Amino acid sequence: MPTRLSFLHQFKLNGLRGMCCGALLGAFAAVNLVTDSDRARTIVAELLEWYRTVAHSAFCKDSVINWMIESGYAHGNDQRKERCAKLTGDVAAKAVELLQSIRWKVGGY
Repeated sequence: MPTRLSFLHQFKLNGLRGMCCGALLGAFAAVNLVTDSDRARTIVAELLEWYRTVAHSAFCKDSVINWMIESGYAHGNDQRKERCAKLTGDVAAKAVELLQSIRWKVGGY
């Protein structure tokens, strides 16, 4: 595992696996691979703030429960799976948007 991704291992070691949305972890990993640490921290913070406004929590469990209450759908329902798939795509798109924003501000990653 590249050392820039070692933060992901901490989720497993600290019993936090399943707590943070997997879409966020994937985006965090990608950002950490293509930017320096300072820029990665900025992008990750912005992405997390955006995600919280969309999903109402960065925690997978809370986000899904909130959505189930609002939508009336059950956990195993296909609509829940579709919601998570769409949210994952939205997270990827937002991460790219933030990466491009940083790139144009500073003239490269």
